Amino acid sequence: MIRKARQLAADPVLRRWLALRALRRTPGEPGFTAHRPPSLGQDWAGLELEAARTVFSPLPEGPPRGRLCVRLPGATLEIEPGGEAALAMRLFDDPETRLGLHRFAWVPLMKTDDDPRWVGAVWREWRTRFGTPDDSWAWHPYTAAERAINLLSFARRHGLPGPAEDTLAMLAAHAPAIAARLEYFGEHHTSNHLFNN
Repeated sequence: MIRKARQLAADPVLRRWLALRALRRTPGEPGFTAHRPPSLGQDWAGLELEAARTVFSPLPEGPPRGRLCVRLPGATLEIEPGGEAALAMRLFDDPETRLGLHRFAWVPLMKTDDDPRWVGAVWREWRTRFGTPDDSWAWHPYTAAERAINLLSFARRHGLPGPAEDTLAMLAAHAPAIAARLEYFGEHHTSNHLFNN
């Protein structure tokens, strides 16, 4: 607070602007509706749930073999087969580490000799606990978009984690969930995240 008072005392332009703003002689921020960029139009009602149009080969079934090194922002974890449930529920001190787990940000960082079935095992556990879109950080639009990108990119290379119909339905649910909470907060407070959404 003292630093801000010093800044105000030292800045005549800021003092003048604040005085004019208090007298309503300068415009405030333009009005906006959160999560609704004007480019979408007033009648835009979000996205409907769509059926998948792409066919993916299935990821091989069965439990993963060997350990997996999970590289997350701020943490690297080693898990053994059977440890995927504990991984999905693990809490981290750093929220970015937790979000990296929800984003499946570790998937593109897997080594070529890592068993791809690890993705299916972790996805199954994640889906069980976080599979219903809600207002949690697991379904924050940026996180949901990253997760969909990482899983679809993985599925193109290694196959879709099964059961295929469940996974496709879950991935299809991402688009309406993201669209309902687009990261638009007016011209002054919208970042590049809107483009990621």
